[in-house]
Parts: sequence; C-alpha cells; structure tokens
Amino acid sequence: MGFNLTPNRDHRGRSWFPFNFWAAILALLPVGSFAVGQDFATNTYTSSTEDFANPERGFYIQADSYASAPSTVPPNLASYRTYGRSSPDNTYTAKIALLLRVFYPDTFVNAPISASFLSAMQADFDSIRAQGCKAVVRFAYNQDQTSPFAEPTKPRILAHIEQLKPLLKQNSDVIAVLQQGFIGAWGEGYYTDIFYTGGQATAQNWLDRTEMLNALLAALPTERMIQVRTPQMKQKLVYDPTASPASAPLSPSAAFTGSGPARIGFHNDCYLADGTDMGGGTSAQDISNLRNRGARHPTNLPTAPAPASRGTAQPRSKHATFGKSDRRIFCPYLETPRFSETVFPILCRTTDFAREPLRSSDFLPRGLAERSRQKRPARR
Repeated sequence: MGFNLTPNRDHRGRSWFPFNFWAAILALLPVGSFAVGQDFATNTYTSSTEDFANPERGFYIQADSYASAPSTVPPNLASYRTYGRSSPDNTYTAKIALLLRVFYPDTFVNAPISASFLSAMQADFDSIRAQGCKAVVRFAYNQDQTSPFAEPTKPRILAHIEQLKPLLKQNSDVIAVLQQGFIGAWGEGYYTDIFYTGGQATAQNWLDRTEMLNALLAALPTERMIQVRTPQMKQKLVYDPTASPASAPLSPSAAFTGSGPARIGFHNDCYLADGTDMGGGTSAQDISNLRNRGARHPTNLPTAPAPASRGTAQPRSKHATFGKSDRRIFCPYLETPRFSETVFPILCRTTDFAREPLRSSDFLPRGLAERSRQKRPARR
C-alpha cells in the first residue's frame, strides 16, 4: 500500500495532507489511547485504626548542632517514624516523623559560615531525607540571658542568610517549616542588644527585624513558610512598627496569595507554661488579644505550640485561662511533652474527644480535622 506524503495545495496556496495519510497515522496509534478510562484503576481502601506518622504533622523531637561541636542527626529517626517513641513517663508511644533541628553557627558571630559547617548541615538534611522524615529548622547563635550577648550585627546575620539561601532552597523538600530564629537566646528574639534598645524594641528595631524576616522569606521557595515567635512579630511586618496586639489577622482572601505575610505562622515555645504563656510582663489584655488572634489565624498557616517546663508556675493546661481560644488553635505539630499533664488538654479538642489519647495521625489540616471530628467515632 502506498501513501502520498506530499502535501497538496489549495487555490490559496495552503498546504494539506490527503485523507489516506491521516488514516495511516490513526491506524498506527494504540487503540487504548482513545478508550476513556482505559488508563485508570479503581482502588478500594479499608478503614484502619492504625496510628501512622503523618508527614509534616504530629509529635517532634529536638536535636541541636553547634558549629563549635557539630553533631549528626539521630540515626534512629526512621525507627521512630515506623515503630514510635515512648513519652518521657512511658504513658504513650508516638510515631514521629519530625525533627526540630536548631543549628548554632556560634563560632561565626564575626565571620562567614565556614564551608565545613555548611557541608555538615547538608549531611543532616541528607540523613533526614534518607530516613523518610522532615525538619523544623531554626538558627540561633547563643543561649545567653545576660548582656552583653554573643550575637552578630544585623549585616552579619543578613550575610549568613544569603550564605544559607542555596542550602535552604536545595533542601526545601525536607523542610517542613523554617522558624525565624537568629535573634536572641535560642533564636526566640528576646535576649538581644542588637534588635532591642535598652531592653525595648524601638520603631527602628522593628524595621530591622522586618528586614531580616523578609530576607528569610526570600531565602525559601514560595511554597515554604516561616514561623515567628510571637504574633507581634508578624503584626509589625504586616502593618507597621506601631501595630498593636489587637491588630487584625490576615483576611481569608489574603491568606492564600503567596505573599510574605501570607507565609508567616507562629511557634509558641512556652505554650501552657502559665497563665500568660510566660508572657514576661505583657498585659493581660494584650495576652488575650494575641491568644484570640492566634485562634483566628488563617488555617493554612502553621501554629506550633511547644509546652515549656521552665519555672515552677502552674501549667495553663490546669489554669483558668485555658479557654475556647486555645481549643480553636489548630497546630500541625507538637513537641514530645516534657511533662505529661500537658498532653491531654493541649489537644484543642471538643468535649467528646477530651478523654482520648493523642495519636500522631490526629494532627490534620484544619478542614480535615473538622470532618474527622464529625465522622469518626470515639475510640474506646
């Protein structure tokens, strides 16, 4: 059979192929390509009560690494993810797929981060990836609570962030979220002589903090988010240095734009520690405003409480101020508690679920959590 592969031309000079050419082409194509549904399969799943390590959700453990004494990622993360890890008081076992990795470039306060420490951090991310886990990442320089603090200048911090940018982008697949860090003891933003003036943040101090936060946002892919230590750190960026704790959160229409403010969530390292989450002199009204703001925070953004054990104050889990706003805060992850009495009240659950033990697989995005509450029967 012969085919005419020379295009014909019409009276306007336009080219076209004869019918027998297209018929030959169609004949050579697999029949299944034109059969609707041929390439699809139906999978039927059976419901299960098995606990599992929910990606970017659930309990986490913390492991720090110092430039002055680098340490590797725990080699048993994969085991914790598969088999679980017992709580400190052995009251429950949690499947863990998250590691809070705090990097301390403590020997580079006045110098660029060395190539060897950058390589050590890359090795950490490689290990986290190989073990099927993800990391909550933070950078800090010290744990000093007395001035003068061993901290770098703002230009040095910005230079360090620029050095870290390729590392963060290259490993964004295993970074669940980046915490702001860099400023103050533990990277929590408080104990600092560079970003405070006389123990208080001036308008210029807030502008400096905002500049650093914008640099961190630029150092990550737009699909990755950043957590700040307090809602005020976000409010000052969204509005201006005069923004009060009563400033409104982002609207739902602004929360999914991918802008800088739409990528900022919170981490509360003293959640439930006492009646003010160890607010440190913040007024009761400000605490109430900030707590309610957290409850109205857009649900696409991560809000991560970590129960604190510092001090001797009565935990707020047993405190009168533990109220409805706490139960409206949906957190993607939670530190393996340092004291067991915080485990059950922290869960932000409805009364029907208050008696249940928490499981790693219970940490869901808010919409899924709402549907789960409505449909899932209580476990006995």
